Amino acid sequence: MTIDEELLNRYKDAFLSGEEIAFAHIYQLLAKDLYAYGLSFHAHHELIEDAIHDVFIKIYTNKMLLQKVNNLKNYFFGVFRHHLFFLIKKESLHIYMGENDYPEQLETNMEEQWIEQEDESEKKALVNRLMSGLNIHQREVVYLRYMEGFSCEEVSKIMKIDVQSVKNLTYRAMKKIKTILASILTLLIC
Repeated sequence: MTIDEELLNRYKDAFLSGEEIAFAHIYQLLAKDLYAYGLSFHAHHELIEDAIHDVFIKIYTNKMLLQKVNNLKNYFFGVFRHHLFFLIKKESLHIYMGENDYPEQLETNMEEQWIEQEDESEKKALVNRLMSGLNIHQREVVYLRYMEGFSCEEVSKIMKIDVQSVKNLTYRAMKKIKTILASILTLLIC
Protein backbone atom coordinates (compact mmCIF):
# COMPACT_ATOMS: atom_id res chain seq x y z
CA MET A 1 0.00 0.00 0.00
CA THR A 2 1.40 3.37 -0.97
CA ILE A 3 0.73 6.10 1.52
CA ASP A 4 0.47 9.68 0.31
CA GLU A 5 3.42 11.43 1.93
CA GLU A 6 1.81 14.82 1.31
CA LEU A 7 -1.27 13.77 3.27
CA LEU A 8 0.90 12.49 6.12
CA ASN A 9 2.76 15.80 6.22
CA ARG A 10 -0.52 17.73 6.40
CA TYR A 11 -1.59 15.56 9.34
CA LYS A 12 1.81 16.03 10.97
CA ASP A 13 1.56 19.82 10.63
CA ALA A 14 -2.00 19.79 11.97
CA PHE A 15 -0.91 17.64 14.93
CA LEU A 16 2.01 19.96 15.68
CA SER A 17 -0.47 22.86 15.56
CA GLY A 18 -2.57 21.23 18.27
CA GLU A 19 -5.14 19.20 16.33
CA GLU A 20 -5.08 15.93 18.26
CA ILE A 21 -7.36 14.12 15.79
CA ALA A 22 -4.65 14.47 13.12
CA PHE A 23 -2.48 12.04 15.09
CA ALA A 24 -5.29 9.48 14.98
CA HIS A 25 -5.30 9.84 11.19
CA ILE A 26 -1.54 9.24 11.11
CA TYR A 27 -2.09 6.10 13.18
CA GLN A 28 -4.83 4.88 10.82
CA LEU A 29 -2.59 5.41 7.79
CA LEU A 30 0.54 3.78 9.22
CA ALA A 31 -0.44 1.11 11.76
CA LYS A 32 -1.37 -1.65 9.28
CA ASP A 33 1.82 -1.13 7.27
CA LEU A 34 3.93 -1.18 10.44
CA TYR A 35 2.19 -4.38 11.53
CA ALA A 36 2.83 -6.04 8.16
CA TYR A 37 6.45 -4.85 8.31
CA GLY A 38 6.84 -6.39 11.76
CA LEU A 39 5.41 -9.68 10.48
CA SER A 40 7.93 -9.67 7.65
CA PHE A 41 10.64 -10.69 10.09
CA HIS A 42 8.95 -11.73 13.34
CA ALA A 43 5.82 -13.78 14.06
CA HIS A 44 5.00 -12.76 17.63
CA HIS A 45 1.81 -10.76 16.97
CA GLU A 46 1.39 -9.31 20.45
CA LEU A 47 4.97 -8.06 20.54
CA ILE A 48 4.50 -6.33 17.18
CA GLU A 49 1.27 -4.69 18.37
CA ASP A 50 2.98 -3.57 21.59
CA ALA A 51 5.85 -2.07 19.62
CA ILE A 52 3.45 -0.14 17.37
CA HIS A 53 1.53 1.24 20.35
CA ASP A 54 4.73 2.12 22.23
CA VAL A 55 6.07 4.03 19.22
CA PHE A 56 2.87 6.00 18.75
CA ILE A 57 2.66 6.80 22.47
CA LYS A 58 6.31 7.92 22.54
CA ILE A 59 5.82 10.18 19.53
CA TYR A 60 2.47 11.47 20.80
CA THR A 61 3.98 12.46 24.15
CA ASN A 62 7.07 13.95 22.48
CA LYS A 63 5.48 15.51 19.42
CA MET A 64 8.31 18.00 18.98
CA LEU A 65 10.35 15.04 17.68
CA LEU A 66 8.33 15.42 14.48
CA GLN A 67 9.30 19.04 13.78
CA LYS A 68 12.41 18.21 11.75
CA VAL A 69 11.03 15.05 10.13
CA ASN A 70 10.74 15.32 6.33
CA ASN A 71 9.54 11.79 5.55
CA LEU A 72 7.05 10.74 8.21
CA LYS A 73 6.54 7.17 6.96
CA ASN A 74 10.28 6.56 6.84
CA TYR A 75 10.65 8.03 10.34
CA PHE A 76 7.93 5.82 11.83
CA PHE A 77 9.35 2.70 10.16
CA GLY A 78 12.82 3.47 11.55
CA VAL A 79 11.58 4.14 15.09
CA PHE A 80 9.33 1.08 14.96
CA ARG A 81 12.14 -1.17 13.73
CA HIS A 82 14.49 0.03 16.47
CA HIS A 83 11.87 -0.40 19.19
CA LEU A 84 10.75 -3.82 17.95
CA PHE A 85 14.33 -5.11 17.99
CA PHE A 86 14.73 -3.70 21.49
CA LEU A 87 11.61 -5.58 22.64
CA ILE A 88 12.73 -8.77 20.92
CA LYS A 89 16.10 -8.60 22.64
CA LYS A 90 14.43 -7.78 25.95
CA GLU A 91 12.06 -10.73 25.66
CA SER A 92 14.83 -13.01 24.29
CA LEU A 93 12.59 -14.13 21.46
CA HIS A 94 13.92 -15.65 18.27
CA ILE A 95 13.27 -13.89 14.99
CA TYR A 96 11.56 -16.14 12.49
CA MET A 97 8.81 -16.14 9.96
CA GLY A 98 5.97 -18.56 10.57
CA GLU A 99 3.84 -20.37 8.03
CA ASN A 100 0.64 -18.43 8.71
CA ASP A 101 1.91 -14.94 9.47
CA TYR A 102 0.14 -12.98 6.77
CA PRO A 103 -3.07 -11.12 7.51
CA GLU A 104 -6.10 -12.79 5.88
CA GLN A 105 -8.34 -10.79 3.57
CA LEU A 106 -12.00 -10.73 4.39
CA GLU A 107 -14.40 -11.78 1.63
CA THR A 108 -18.20 -11.70 1.65
CA ASN A 109 -18.89 -14.63 -0.66
CA MET A 110 -17.96 -17.95 0.98
CA GLU A 111 -17.22 -19.75 -2.28
CA GLU A 112 -15.01 -16.93 -3.52
CA GLN A 113 -13.35 -16.86 -0.13
CA TRP A 114 -12.57 -20.58 -0.28
CA ILE A 115 -11.11 -20.25 -3.80
CA GLU A 116 -9.10 -17.23 -2.77
CA GLN A 117 -7.85 -19.05 0.31
CA GLU A 118 -6.64 -21.91 -1.87
CA ASP A 119 -4.82 -19.46 -4.14
CA GLU A 120 -3.50 -17.52 -1.16
CA SER A 121 -2.35 -20.72 0.50
CA GLU A 122 -0.34 -21.66 -2.57
CA LYS A 123 1.09 -18.14 -2.84
CA LYS A 124 1.97 -18.09 0.87
CA ALA A 125 3.69 -21.43 0.58
CA LEU A 126 5.73 -20.15 -2.36
CA VAL A 127 6.55 -16.85 -0.64
CA ASN A 128 7.49 -18.67 2.57
CA ARG A 129 9.71 -21.05 0.63
CA LEU A 130 11.39 -18.18 -1.19
CA MET A 131 11.77 -16.05 1.93
CA SER A 132 12.99 -18.96 4.08
CA GLY A 133 16.08 -19.12 1.90
CA LEU A 134 16.96 -15.54 2.83
CA ASN A 135 18.59 -14.31 6.00
CA ILE A 136 16.76 -11.82 8.23
CA HIS A 137 18.41 -8.75 6.66
CA GLN A 138 17.65 -9.91 3.13
CA ARG A 139 14.01 -10.56 4.06
CA GLU A 140 13.77 -7.11 5.59
CA VAL A 141 15.29 -5.41 2.53
CA VAL A 142 12.97 -7.32 0.19
CA TYR A 143 9.96 -6.34 2.27
CA LEU A 144 10.89 -2.67 2.50
CA ARG A 145 11.91 -2.32 -1.15
CA TYR A 146 9.21 -4.35 -2.85
CA MET A 147 6.27 -4.45 -0.46
CA GLU A 148 6.52 -0.93 0.96
CA GLY A 149 8.16 0.70 -2.06
CA PHE A 150 10.96 2.44 -0.20
CA SER A 151 14.00 3.60 -2.15
CA CYS A 152 17.48 2.26 -1.35
CA GLU A 153 18.24 5.54 0.44
CA GLU A 154 15.12 5.26 2.59
CA VAL A 155 15.82 1.61 3.42
CA SER A 156 19.37 2.54 4.43
CA LYS A 157 18.00 5.10 6.90
CA ILE A 158 15.45 2.67 8.33
CA MET A 159 17.95 -0.17 8.72
CA LYS A 160 20.82 2.17 9.66
CA ILE A 161 23.17 0.76 7.02
CA ASP A 162 24.75 2.43 4.03
CA VAL A 163 23.06 2.56 0.63
CA GLN A 164 25.59 0.21 -0.98
CA SER A 165 24.82 -2.42 1.68
CA VAL A 166 21.12 -2.13 0.81
CA LYS A 167 21.94 -2.64 -2.87
CA ASN A 168 24.18 -5.61 -2.05
CA LEU A 169 21.54 -7.22 0.18
CA THR A 170 18.90 -6.69 -2.50
CA TYR A 171 21.11 -8.19 -5.19
CA ARG A 172 21.97 -11.23 -3.06
CA ALA A 173 18.34 -11.72 -2.05
CA MET A 174 17.13 -11.59 -5.66
CA LYS A 175 19.91 -13.97 -6.70
CA LYS A 176 18.85 -16.47 -4.00
CA ILE A 177 15.18 -16.10 -4.93
CA LYS A 178 16.00 -16.80 -8.58
CA THR A 179 17.98 -19.88 -7.59
CA ILE A 180 15.15 -21.18 -5.42
CA LEU A 181 12.59 -20.48 -8.17
CA ALA A 182 14.77 -22.29 -10.70
CA SER A 183 14.93 -25.36 -8.46
CA ILE A 184 11.15 -25.28 -7.94
CA LEU A 185 10.57 -25.01 -11.70
CA THR A 186 12.99 -27.87 -12.30
CA LEU A 187 11.05 -30.05 -9.86
CA LEU A 188 7.76 -29.13 -11.53
CA ILE A 189 9.06 -29.92 -15.01
CA CYS A 190 10.53 -33.30 -14.08
